[in-house]
Amino acid sequence: MIQTANKRLLFLDSSRGLAALIVLLSHFQLTLLPQFNNSWLMKSPFHLMLDGTSAILYFFILSGFVLTLSIQSEEKISIGNYVKFILLRIFRIYPAFIFTLIISFVAIHNLEPGTTTWLSQYWKTQHDLHSLLNQAVLIVRLPNDPLLRLIPQDWTLSIEIALSIILPLLVFTFRKKSTFFLIVIYLLVLFIKIDPFIFDFSLGIFMACNLEALKNKWANNKYKIYLLGFAFSLISADFAFPDLMKVTDTILIHHKSWGLAIILWAIISSDKIQRLLTFKPIIFLGKISYSFYLLHLIILFIILRFFTLNAAVFLLVYLTITVLISSLTYYLIEKPSNKISRFLVRKR
Repeated sequence: MIQTANKRLLFLDSSRGLAALIVLLSHFQLTLLPQFNNSWLMKSPFHLMLDGTSAILYFFILSGFVLTLSIQSEEKISIGNYVKFILLRIFRIYPAFIFTLIISFVAIHNLEPGTTTWLSQYWKTQHDLHSLLNQAVLIVRLPNDPLLRLIPQDWTLSIEIALSIILPLLVFTFRKKSTFFLIVIYLLVLFIKIDPFIFDFSLGIFMACNLEALKNKWANNKYKIYLLGFAFSLISADFAFPDLMKVTDTILIHHKSWGLAIILWAIISSDKIQRLLTFKPIIFLGKISYSFYLLHLIILFIILRFFTLNAAVFLLVYLTITVLISSLTYYLIEKPSNKISRFLVRKR
């Protein structure tokens, strides 16, 4: 049975939280344990815990899925409903983003930059108040290069905002002929070279529009284990065959996304998986996952200036501090701003 809380699907929140954790672990490894890049561990299933690329692609697929569920009950597009949707997205994305932007601005102006780690490629340029204001716009990226931004990973938010603007149109289009329009998006990405992440987002829309059919097909599928094995093989293939997968992506766009879509299919269809994902600590990680994702990189930058510890102890300290600060951001910024947005929407 699908469990919900305030109409949220808890197991989907949890899966987002685990993806955010994988992003943190991948950046931790790149910064403090770069020697792992060429070790046997990265050729083993262990590498999935450090596969930040897959986590980011999952974010896009999951966002398309969840946002579609939130609006697909609307019978038609209306200016009022569209404005409400955009207002909710603005209040969802910007408050915690602005907070993290300010924290990052203060941190890089008061701490010496590192010189020897993967993380040291960021925050080399000076940022003044004008730069801070430019980056606060987010949807218009000034500057665009992640190496020149206060929150290097915020490029994913820019794409999500842009896709959110056209999401209602995509949902109503997909609801009519979802398979046909998914193929159209695929061809547009392949031949017209529109942003490839539109395809990942569209995979999520397609799955939401066909939710009941997908759940029924999963229930009647005798080869679930083989299907999941194929999914993990797709996700992992670039670790074993990097050159081949680059060529394959000229056809598949993002080969990992096809495997991740199968993983999401399993999650939305399997009661057993959903029960595993409703373990309270994982649910909590899902709740704070947006702040967790925004803050983790600048927190790593700050902690490196104050602690010299072995990697295992450092990771424990890093995780603890990131969870604590993300929790405070969630309760003091995210929740109040979401309440304000719902109040404004009800008043319209």
